[in-house]
Parts: sequence; C-alpha cells; structure tokens
Amino acid sequence: MELYVLRHGIAEDRQTWKGARDSERPLTLKGLERLHQIVDAIEALELEFERVLSSPFRRARQTAELVSDRLKLGAHLEFTPHLAIPPSSARLIEQINALRPLPASVLLVGHEPHLSELISLLVTGDPVWA
Repeated sequence: MELYVLRHGIAEDRQTWKGARDSERPLTLKGLERLHQIVDAIEALELEFERVLSSPFRRARQTAELVSDRLKLGAHLEFTPHLAIPPSSARLIEQINALRPLPASVLLVGHEPHLSELISLLVTGDPVWA
C-alpha cells in the first residue's frame, strides 16, 4: 500500500482567530489558493488515491474535501478522530490495516507535528523525528 501525507492548507492564525474552538479554525483564502496549486501538481503527477482519511478538524476537512472534489473521490473520503488533535498513530494504523478491500493507495490529511511523527514511526519504528 502507498501512503500519501498532506498537511492541511494554510489556516487562520491561531493567535488572531476569533472563534471559540481551535477545531473550527478555517483555511485562509491564500490557503485555498495554494491548495488548488497542490491539486494541480497531484493531477500533473497523475497520482491516484483509492481512499482519503482526514482529521475532522475544519481546516483538514476543507483540505480533504477540496482534494476529493477535484479528484472526484467524494465517496472514498472518511473522517477519523485518529488524525485529529490529539492524534493516535497506533489506532490510525489499525484503521488503515482494517480497510477492506485493502486499498493500493491512501491519502492522509492531518496536522503537524503529528504527520511527521507518523512518518517517522512508519519508516523507523520510532515516532521521535527531531
């Protein structure tokens, strides 16, 4: 299985955002513009994803929905608390391994530093990447 990792687009600044909950912080206009460029690159590289797993936080949800819409993957998009904050790498890996039929490729949309820690865990067996 191929795993692709995508951090959510540029979101409203945590310090200046007026919302009550961080989980509802949205993407900025610049974040949306850059995300369209990223999807252009994904299309140019002819990458295909059989499944998309995303954090349910608004900024990640917006990112995953935009990618899924542009690539016509809407039915293959799923939101998981294991990519939210706080994340659970062990449960995420269990969830991915339980997918049936087992997909050839999965796009994970989430947050830093969790995504870097997840990559480190998958590559080295150790979540400490710094």
